[in-house]
Amino acid sequence: MRVALIHPPPASEFDKHWARFPVLGLAYVAAALRRAGHEVTLLDGKLAGLSVEQIRDAVVRERPDLVGVTCMTVEYPMAVRIATEIKARLDVPIAIGGAHVNAVTAQALEECDRFDFGCVGEGEHLVNELADALGGARAVDEIPGLLHRRDGRVVFNGPRAYPESYDDLPFPAWDLFRVGEQIPILTHRGCPFRCNFCGHNSGFTARFRSPENVLEEIAAIIARHRPAVIRFEDETFGLNPRRTK
Repeated sequence: MRVALIHPPPASEFDKHWARFPVLGLAYVAAALRRAGHEVTLLDGKLAGLSVEQIRDAVVRERPDLVGVTCMTVEYPMAVRIATEIKARLDVPIAIGGAHVNAVTAQALEECDRFDFGCVGEGEHLVNELADALGGARAVDEIPGLLHRRDGRVVFNGPRAYPESYDDLPFPAWDLFRVGEQIPILTHRGCPFRCNFCGHNSGFTARFRSPENVLEEIAAIIARHRPAVIRFEDETFGLNPRRTK
């Protein structure tokens, strides 16, 4: 299938401080889709500076089989605008993922009927299962972590289990991005602490990649992109001091 992945542009000058480095979640999803044989187009409103209109026109021109939009809560209004612009010109399924839909789940679809699906939890396997369902290989009701519409209401299929091994995931597809001086890396997901100021989007169980797998990714990033900074995005990088060392 042909899949277009979208990161909305900043809504204001203030929001541009989010645009310093690329989005890990979208890069992981892009890599997982490509490994499964799908054709991926990345439309990045942040690092590539694409406007809503440019993103819309690219989607209409390329006519993908699926559109995926990621957003944080502050970006949700721009995501809604993009979905509305696309749907006015093209009948294509649109899925929303990212921090906002993980925080509010069904509300993300209830507030915007232009989103056909919502991805709750980790998206690498989920998005491929959704692509399979749209291709007729399975039913959307069978996909854990998926929000969808049935008889005019939003249905959640329930949470999905975490992957058994994060070393098996492909490295983020940074070649699709206009990367700058910083490239982020995620060496583990989840955090056992329950701070009341945190959204806990990655859950309360820490799931680790092996140090060898992390170092292999770092070497690949340096060889291909030579960034000035590699930015560790772990919620608690020093959680296991022996592993951190």
